[in-house]
Amino acid sequence: MRHEAGVTSRLISVAIPAILASGPSDARAGETPEMMIKVGGGFAAAALSGQDFKVFASELKPGEECLSESPSAGDGGLPDLEGLIESGGKDVRDGAKPADFNGEKFVRISSFPGRHTLKFGLKKSVITINGEGSGYGHLILEAAGGSITFDKRTFRGRMELVASARDGLAVVNRIPIEDYLKGMLGSEMSHSWPLAALKAQAVAARSYAVHQRYFGGKCHYHVESSVIDQVYTGLQKEEISTIQAVADTAGEVLSYGGEPALALFHSCCGGQTRDIAEVFGKPVPYLKGRKCGFDSACPLFRWKRTVPLEKLGDALKKAGLLSGALDSVSIDERGRAVLNGSRKIRTDQLRRAVGYNAIPGGWFTVSSEVGQAVFSGRGSGHGVGMCQYGAKGMAEAGWDYRKILGYYFSGAELIRMY
Repeated sequence: MRHEAGVTSRLISVAIPAILASGPSDARAGETPEMMIKVGGGFAAAALSGQDFKVFASELKPGEECLSESPSAGDGGLPDLEGLIESGGKDVRDGAKPADFNGEKFVRISSFPGRHTLKFGLKKSVITINGEGSGYGHLILEAAGGSITFDKRTFRGRMELVASARDGLAVVNRIPIEDYLKGMLGSEMSHSWPLAALKAQAVAARSYAVHQRYFGGKCHYHVESSVIDQVYTGLQKEEISTIQAVADTAGEVLSYGGEPALALFHSCCGGQTRDIAEVFGKPVPYLKGRKCGFDSACPLFRWKRTVPLEKLGDALKKAGLLSGALDSVSIDERGRAVLNGSRKIRTDQLRRAVGYNAIPGGWFTVSSEVGQAVFSGRGSGHGVGMCQYGAKGMAEAGWDYRKILGYYFSGAELIRMY
């Protein structure tokens, strides 16, 4: 079978794609954009460990203002804390006035020489430190050596704590995108896989991250550290091969029409990727379904699962997708799930409600038996974009990463963003 790469390679140095020209100030030519990754949320309390902590606070009101801003909102860049330190920020408990840096007011409220585990809590939308009120709802932590441990994971960069009366305490890792990729790549693909596959994964992940940074982020972060976006576990997954893949493709992103591409990927497709319109309802030119033929080594190339109708119905009701009991479930000619013969929902909504372990892949058929729903499917994940096991097979067959990306994202252009 003949495969033709559909990606145009234009590895010239450009500051940012044209659509991003009004973006945050940390995306200037030659500079690496920062990412804000939510690594935990909804907490009443959180403990972070590090060496020689410095704790800064901002006057941002998390319930009213956002850390993450789109390009249309103007310059959403936050101050460089190194500049703040040089400006002589002092302990607020000594009566110091907050320093004004690039229009955002910050103050260094505490220093903790030596090794510490700081315990943060939440009291009426104000963050507490070791039980003492800080007076702020947004704190920034820096540590000597540039790494901080949270929830048994160690992260590069700074950690930010954001208070919300409704959602609790969120922990956000702010880090240059290339350092983020070093810790993320090995969580999404085995470091033992061929370098060409790792490079393809690095470019896809960078493209997705940049896209979310400018167009898809939430109020206080750009991406999450779970399968909701891209799995990210920090320093633990950094390996020589994954670091090399990131370095060899530094700054390279897929672009379409001057915008960073939404470079989706999944574990394996079962021989055929899916058109994004089938899965998420909106067509994207470079995310069409394609035959793969390289992912047969995937453990979930074909699978079968049985879920009790009562359990499935409870999950759907909890997700707000069903009222009353579930008597039957099927798939219609357009690939939608049909509940009780009439209620139609997308299959990704069904998977999200019941759990991705219960229904591993987005392509499946289902039949209702006595008290049971029997799912038979292929592949693992939503099936859109790059098939990771397919990329592995292509690399083993001698394909380079540009050709792999070109096949799965046909029509996209490979550019060097910074």
